[in-house]
Amino acid sequence: NKENKEEAKEQTTKETTWNLTSLYKDKASWKKELKKFSKDIKELENYVGKVTQSDKHLSYALKIQEDLDKRVESLYAYVSLNRDINKKSYEFIDMREELNKVYREYQPICSNLELEILKLSDSKFNEMMKNKNISTKYGMHLKDIRRNKKYYLDSKEESLLNKTGNLTSPKEIYELFTKMDKKSEMNPSEYAIALESEDRDERKKAFENEFVLYNDNINMLSGLLTGQVK
Repeated sequence: NKENKEEAKEQTTKETTWNLTSLYKDKASWKKELKKFSKDIKELENYVGKVTQSDKHLSYALKIQEDLDKRVESLYAYVSLNRDINKKSYEFIDMREELNKVYREYQPICSNLELEILKLSDSKFNEMMKNKNISTKYGMHLKDIRRNKKYYLDSKEESLLNKTGNLTSPKEIYELFTKMDKKSEMNPSEYAIALESEDRDERKKAFENEFVLYNDNINMLSGLLTGQVK
């Protein structure tokens, strides 16, 4: 029956999902790390305007950024994997938005540091690359920045672009609909299997049950598609 099916699904989920305690012990630990990360990005911000003053400044700034990048990847991984496990919970959507807000503070700091590296003359850059501590560990990263120079914006344009991150995209809204509000009896895998069934009635029932949910929200979905195309 339906109750047994739900219990079996819950047990399977526990057995086959990731053990996220390797990232953070619990949500409280994640929140504590996010708060610390938000504070620690100020250390990197101290190098804005002086990152290219000396080899030491550049080396220290790159090391701090490297560590921060690793930490923010872990923060995002924890939220994303938990969202995959808990598709019907808004909690991890809120946590991701908390993280996005902090990341929007971190991103322009990194952009400003990269712009300063781009402003170095070739001779000054090549001189800094003679430092083995820099060239061995960060040489490829620095050359990538210089190679992509034409794709960088100036500091004002980068700031404007960063602010667009506050806007919610049609894709994100559609994701909320499919994962949270669409009350389907089947998950995507079960639906795909049903469509491959040899039983025509089973295929028909799966199709009709699934797409009546889309038909009930046709105006909202049409609006999202129009927004995406525009």
